[in-house]
Amino acid sequence: MAEVRVEVGGRTYPLACRTGEEELIRRLAAVVDEKARTLTSQLGYLPEVRLLLMSAIMIAEEMQRQGSASGSDAGNTDQAAADPDREGDIAVAERRGEEAERAAAVAIDRAAERVESLLAALDRGELDPPPLESDRPSA
Repeated sequence: MAEVRVEVGGRTYPLACRTGEEELIRRLAAVVDEKARTLTSQLGYLPEVRLLLMSAIMIAEEMQRQGSASGSDAGNTDQAAADPDREGDIAVAERRGEEAERAAAVAIDRAAERVESLLAALDRGELDPPPLESDRPSA
């Protein structure tokens, strides 16, 4: 087992992975980080869990659109088979989709772990509940 440190949304996370997958995890985390930065630039501050969850949802939405688009290409199978470049492009797109799916799964797992940890700390009285949105000063 190897460990890699990745940065997403301005926070650093240590992640365990199989030996040899470190670079893949870094690339996948970069996809999640890109989404997190987009969200932050559009919406401003978001709590960590919400930022990770929304990033994962954006990636899942992209994957769904890619799946729908590739489904509409079903009639072009003969064309893809006749064009090796197109076949290679499809394989690359499928790999990217798989990488994005893994990144989304990692982000969702991390967000869920964080939420569970925070809820447990709240239950034990170790944390004060965050202020309501209406209690926060507007930026």
